[in-house]
Amino acid sequence: MKEKLRLSNAISSVRVVLVAIFGAFWCFEPQIVGFIPGILLIAFIFFTDTLDGMVARYKKETSVMGSFYDIVGDRVTETGLLIPFVYLHIASPLLLNSSTPGQVRLG
Repeated sequence: MKEKLRLSNAISSVRVVLVAIFGAFWCFEPQIVGFIPGILLIAFIFFTDTLDGMVARYKKETSVMGSFYDIVGDRVTETGLLIPFVYLHIASPLLLNSSTPGQVRLG
């Protein structure tokens, strides 16, 4: 059965697109994004993560597909936000320093 596009799923889609735009700008033109606009964009991305669930519950449009789509959107968001850090050598891809077990290496 084909599901119609729900507002909450559209919000999740916007979040994924915003992460892709943010990651591309930050990787290739970090001075354009800057610190404050970058923080504001990340805050907006996380706000949309909260908003999509609130909208789905308010409109009584919760579904298994919507829940799955939200979880996939969360993983894409996390990965998309990690890529610029690794690309710009701000964080290690493994995030663990092998000489000291359990210690996080950031740089």
